[in-house]
Amino acid sequence: MKGNKYSLKISLFYLIFGILWIAFSDSLVWALSVSKDTAALVSLLKGGLYVGVTTIFLYFLSHRYIKELTHTNQRLRQSFDELTATHETLAVTEEELRQQYEQLLISQEKINTQNAILSTLQKTSASLINQLDLDTLLDTIIHNACQLAGTPHGFIFLLDKEQQLMNLTVAFGLSEDHAGTFSIAPGLGQVGEVLRTGQTSIVEDYSTWEHRLDAPHLDIVKSMLQVPLKSKEEVIGTFGFAFTEPGRRFDDSTVELLERFASLASVAINNAQLHTRLKQDLDALTKQEQTIRILLQALPDLLLRINNQGLLLDSHFPENFALHAPPKELCGESIYDILPADIAQNLLNCIQIGNRSGMIQLLEYQALRNNQLYYCEARFVKIGDDEMLVIIRDITYKKKMEQQLDYLSLHDPLTSVYNRTHFEEQLRKIQRKHKKSMGIIMCDVDGLKLINDTLGHHAGDQLLQVVAKILQACAPPPHVVARIGGDEFAVIVQKPTPQLMTDLDAAVKAAVQEYNKTNLHLPLSLSLGWAADYGKEADVQTLFKEADYNMYREKMHQGLSTRSAIVQAMMQALEARDYITEGHADRLQSLVERLARKLALSSHRIADLRLLAKFHDIGKVGIPDRILFKNDRLTPEEYTVMQRHCEIGFRIAQSAPDLAPIAEWILKHHEWWNGKGYPLGLSGEDIPLECRMLAIADAFDAMTTNRPYRLALDQQAAIEELLRCSGLQFDPALISPFTEMLQEAE
Repeated sequence: MKGNKYSLKISLFYLIFGILWIAFSDSLVWALSVSKDTAALVSLLKGGLYVGVTTIFLYFLSHRYIKELTHTNQRLRQSFDELTATHETLAVTEEELRQQYEQLLISQEKINTQNAILSTLQKTSASLINQLDLDTLLDTIIHNACQLAGTPHGFIFLLDKEQQLMNLTVAFGLSEDHAGTFSIAPGLGQVGEVLRTGQTSIVEDYSTWEHRLDAPHLDIVKSMLQVPLKSKEEVIGTFGFAFTEPGRRFDDSTVELLERFASLASVAINNAQLHTRLKQDLDALTKQEQTIRILLQALPDLLLRINNQGLLLDSHFPENFALHAPPKELCGESIYDILPADIAQNLLNCIQIGNRSGMIQLLEYQALRNNQLYYCEARFVKIGDDEMLVIIRDITYKKKMEQQLDYLSLHDPLTSVYNRTHFEEQLRKIQRKHKKSMGIIMCDVDGLKLINDTLGHHAGDQLLQVVAKILQACAPPPHVVARIGGDEFAVIVQKPTPQLMTDLDAAVKAAVQEYNKTNLHLPLSLSLGWAADYGKEADVQTLFKEADYNMYREKMHQGLSTRSAIVQAMMQALEARDYITEGHADRLQSLVERLARKLALSSHRIADLRLLAKFHDIGKVGIPDRILFKNDRLTPEEYTVMQRHCEIGFRIAQSAPDLAPIAEWILKHHEWWNGKGYPLGLSGEDIPLECRMLAIADAFDAMTTNRPYRLALDQQAAIEELLRCSGLQFDPALISPFTEMLQEAE
């Protein structure tokens, strides 16, 4: 290139020189033709010559330089060609280097990506492995996996081996609302395919896949990936990812990455599940231990772990265990330190026998502590080659209950004498032993039903207890006293004689009379009958029937008098109570008699009216004193109890021949004209006339007499109250005659 520049310069030089020469020649010609001045011409020629010589010199000088320049130009061209070749080579090399650099950049980017992924996996792995809460772990796994997969739609299925179901455990995105409620049977859908094959499954077009699940929430899925979660090559679940955007697919690198992540997740899930199971087992063991501890604390038993030599290895002493005192240091102590020597020896024998045989041993023994006798039961259970668990239980209560049951099985619980079972067993023994003599006394409590019905069963029970004490006192052991029925007692007399039987009969009757002297309010009457066989083999059944017959014969003879005596005793008891001592009965008899005469009733009816006025409240003998003598108004409950005196009086009157005619009146004497009385709720003329008359007289006397809870009214105020209640409580037709009767008396 430089040679060309030099040639150009030389050519320009020649061009300029030519132009100058032509110009000089033209000037010389013009000068010669015009000018006649020789000097000027000579000067011009000199100038021209000078120019020519200079030009020639310059020419030769330039020619020399031109050669050098040409030579230099050739060398430069050669160098330029070499440089051009070198440049082209360098350009090729540069392109190759550029391509290599770009490949290095790509490789570096891949390496950086791989490093980032590996770093992410490492961090994720550390966080997953350290996370032992399964729910939190699954949330972390699906969150990180969705980031790796580049989709917000992810879910994890875990296998339930017991139910053989793949359960949707956790999910993000479209399946989030179905977590915990959606399950797939093995073999169905993409999850079932992964479970069956153990391989990753990719469905590019899920909407047209023939095995897709019929689940509405999956209708928008375009492509889906399911990666197996494995433990020891066994599929324990899957996690899956879905794209809902058309055209999106899971590339190989993403699949590979998720498979690697699945391996880490599987280990973490397995660890978490193992930790969960271990925690559950530990919790179960803890609860079991707590339960055992609570049971031990609740157990009343003394537990001892003892070896074959009788050394105490461990123990559990219940609080306030009264049978034995715990030693200060249990381990290594001998059972002789906590038990009396004889008991300890018996326990040691059972321990050695149990260790040899392996069978459970039982031992009952008695222990005396604080001057109190305890019963113990020891149970020996082999728990090792040279160890026995000894369970010592306090069975004192059990023994006492057994004794009590044995006692109750032979005795009457109310009277404490023997019962019918023991009585009949004694008769059978006498029959089997062929005894040559025996006697039987039969006793029946007269009027017990009347007493129970009127005074209450507690009064009847008191009488039965009195009878039992009398018989036990008159016929002590070896004679056998038994209650064989509700109101029947029997006595088996050992080695009877006619005199003995007579004396026993007389002693019982004398004791009854003595009792009645001091218990007028609750008289006792017994019907007795006896039979005996003195010299030959006793026929038990014959003697029993004979004694029973004799007893009933006496009962028939004194039946009416007995009931009359009981009623008379009740009347005496009534006179000693309430307001009868203040003349109520006498005033009431006078009032009803005067009213009856004004109504012109017969003398027979007047006599019955007087009897009713005296005994209408006889049923109050069965009312508790706390109600009968209460100084305030009765409560509704107390008033209900008080109303029972009509029925009690009715039953008493029925049992006494003298009162039987007025029994019905006693029952109905508190009925009201308007039907709001008691106990039957009768009204109007359905109420007997005598009861209606008594009601008016009784109310008037009650109002004009002081009571514990109020003062008496004057006669006029009482009459006004009767008039106010006319047609309600009282018969209106009787009020006028009654008030006229009162006014006539004034």
